[in-house]
Amino acid sequence: MPTEPKKKTSRSGPRLPAGTKQMLVLMDETVIKQVKIAAIEDGTKMSKAVETACREWLARRAAAPKAG
Repeated sequence: MPTEPKKKTSRSGPRLPAGTKQMLVLMDETVIKQVKIAAIEDGTKMSKAVETACREWLARRAAAPKAG
């Protein structure tokens, strides 16, 4: 009787906080370096800085008049 492959029961690495999801973003390496440095200087995480920038962009976009 063939056996089924074992299912992974644990993940490697830290668990994501509730309500968050991982995302891969490709950006210019200079921008990445600048964001990392700024995040360190501000005492925050790079992911939080990027999330804040995205939220601000979305708010500006929602407030802008629609073309057409």
